Amino acid sequence: MVLTGESDSWSGEYTANINGDKESGKFIFGYKNATGKELKNSEITINQGKRVRKEGNYKGAIIEMPSSCSGCAVTKIEIKWNDKEETFHLKTKDQ
Repeated sequence: MVLTGESDSWSGEYTANINGDKESGKFIFGYKNATGKELKNSEITINQGKRVRKEGNYKGAIIEMPSSCSGCAVTKIEIKWNDKEETFHLKTKDQ
């Protein structure tokens, strides 16, 4: 299963392997405007706080988060960084 989405500054993807009733995967978020600067006080919130990742200072354009997500057809993503905030949804290609 693959879910994808994007905002003005971020792209996101969730890929999962499903084996029976178990699902394991990972989220990958890419900062589109990466110029080598640090992302300050970054916070990624998935599905209204079901998963949260906070970083004081993060240097890099890609953030990966291992996860499991059962029955997630649409996943709401909120990303805060450098006093900015954007929200988008990860969806299957046919949605």
